[in-house]
Amino acid sequence: MYKLPTLQELLEAGVHFGHQVRRGHPRMKPYIYGAKDGVSVIDLTQSEKYLKEACEFVYNLGKEGKVLLFVGTKKQAQPIIEEEAKKLQEELGGQEVLASQTEVSTASVAQEGGKNE
Repeated sequence: MYKLPTLQELLEAGVHFGHQVRRGHPRMKPYIYGAKDGVSVIDLTQSEKYLKEACEFVYNLGKEGKVLLFVGTKKQAQPIIEEEAKKLQEELGGQEVLASQTEVSTASVAQEGGKNE
């Protein structure tokens, strides 16, 4: 099973800090608790709820023997993704392999009308 962080741990990790208010996206408004010093403060109770849903989804993928593709769009994410994939005993190819897998996955989802089996 997996262990979710508590609200206190999320708070201590600074998860509640969002973007500068002026850079906020209107669709994020329902998830914003407020603002402090020009920075959006994210509602951690909602974050906790959706984090739990995401963890359950990923956990069930593993239980069902399905594949989870790690994708990072920023260079800073690459070492973190590689480290986490190694922890999960996943083999990770080079950047080109990830890009081609993403393109294939996206194409197959589009062809199947959003269903990915």
